[in-house]
Amino acid sequence: MRDIRIFFLLIVPIALFWSCRGPDEKLVDVTSFYPYDNHVFTTNKVDVNFVVQKVGKDLFANVRVNGNLVYKRELALTNNVVVELDKRTNVISVEVLDVDNNVVFSKEITVFYNKVETSKIEKRKVVVKPIRARKPKYTEVVGKMEEGVKEQLPKVEEIKESIYISSIEIDIKDELGLNTFRDLIVLKYAVEVNEEFKNKPILDILKSVKIEIVDVGGNVVFYQELSEPQATFEIKTSRLPTGSYILSIKAIDLNGRIYESSRWISIDKTPPTVSIGSLSNNMVVRDMFLFSVEVEDDSGVYEVYSSINERKLEYTKRGNTYIFSFNSRSYQNGRYTIHVYAKDRLGNETKTNFVILIDNWIEYVVDSNLGAGFHVTSFLDNDGGIHLAYYNSVKKSLFYAYNQGNLTNWIIQLVDSRADSGKYPSIYVDKFDRVHIAYTYINERWDDEDLRYGVYDGKNWDIKTLDEQDKAGRYTGIVVDNRGIPHISYYNYTVGSLRYMTYNIKMDRWEVSVPDSYENVGSDTSIDLDSKNIIHIVYLDNANGDLKHCYKKIEESDAYWRFEVI
Repeated sequence: MRDIRIFFLLIVPIALFWSCRGPDEKLVDVTSFYPYDNHVFTTNKVDVNFVVQKVGKDLFANVRVNGNLVYKRELALTNNVVVELDKRTNVISVEVLDVDNNVVFSKEITVFYNKVETSKIEKRKVVVKPIRARKPKYTEVVGKMEEGVKEQLPKVEEIKESIYISSIEIDIKDELGLNTFRDLIVLKYAVEVNEEFKNKPILDILKSVKIEIVDVGGNVVFYQELSEPQATFEIKTSRLPTGSYILSIKAIDLNGRIYESSRWISIDKTPPTVSIGSLSNNMVVRDMFLFSVEVEDDSGVYEVYSSINERKLEYTKRGNTYIFSFNSRSYQNGRYTIHVYAKDRLGNETKTNFVILIDNWIEYVVDSNLGAGFHVTSFLDNDGGIHLAYYNSVKKSLFYAYNQGNLTNWIIQLVDSRADSGKYPSIYVDKFDRVHIAYTYINERWDDEDLRYGVYDGKNWDIKTLDEQDKAGRYTGIVVDNRGIPHISYYNYTVGSLRYMTYNIKMDRWEVSVPDSYENVGSDTSIDLDSKNIIHIVYLDNANGDLKHCYKKIEESDAYWRFEVI
């Protein structure tokens, strides 16, 4: 029997220890708790606040006052409940439980309520002996503190003279009703004295007034001591980061007793979060353009707009998303900056810019005939005239179109009506206003092709076949020198070589040469002439996938062609 008793005595304390500890207190992390232990209140309504940094899944908070359950809700990041004190000594306990009612966090504090009596009672001299008490455990607070108060403290009517202050009123200027501030807090406080001591000068009763702001970690981030029983006070919060704080007004009477009134406040200096869709830097914009701006802010969005060159854009609103739109044809082609601006109700701002390129093509129908518009090449003369050469796939012919610059009245001519004529054209207008077109004849089976050339003197077209050897004539390029002599580059498909054709005035004949025939080269040619009369040809090296460049002076022989890989 003795052994059994020893086992019981050992096991029960261990079981009690683990039951108080809770199965897993890591499920919740409480970073701030108010009120503090052993606070004295002159009002029976007290704010209980606790802030949780990390919340586990499916957790609930219970708040009890003197054992009575007064609050039970799902745990949140910020938890607030107003409780009533019904005794002089009160025990407030907070428990966080999981879905299985296991305690994962618990805290217990003792607070005192000095109830103010207004009835007049005969005063008598009372000797109060000092009390020395060890710091009680939470489980012993209720019994020990109540017994100590009953045995050692004088009766209420004997100590009423020491309870000078009845309340501390706090009025914070909060026009938005958010209890959230950015750079400045304007508050008004008033210390009220009990009725029976109002005949005394308040400065003889009030020793000092302290204003404190404490962060969730318990650190004092603002402190100011005053002597006025009531005042309007400004607190600059420019150095306080965004977060939650406790603002407290503490009044100290002549006996050193502290009376306190506190409020939870928030500081918000975070600008609105802006997410922009369908808009990026250096993007090309044409015609009607839309982009979205999604704005979120805890304090509430006050203003959102977007503008181009200080001109605000129209928008439609869907929830917290703004759809901005504008017609880019209302602007000249060029670079513009789109400004996006958002401001919350506290005045925090978000600004961002995007550079766009408005590039609207002016479209006109030149030739509406079926099949028109294949293999188009163009030339712009010194007078602003537009010259086009193109192939009609239905009529299988080469056409020429001209416009003096008004883009509305086009003159269209049939250049070569022979079947399958007009592919791969290139066009040039010389200083004598003659139009030169180099192009290719390719039959339907693509097994025969020739290089052809046409020149227009203002009245008639003169058509010639310049190269009938093999399959020659694709990818033409043409340029005309100051003498009116054409220079043509093109590709020989049969042997895979670059060819160059020009007219020899002295010999009165067309002459062809092969600048480059190494493997398969010469397709996709382009030709030009610089101010020093040097011919430049750019073309593709199909075998190696390189872009090549060859050049020589007009009067030089073919042996002087020089080459480089671009």
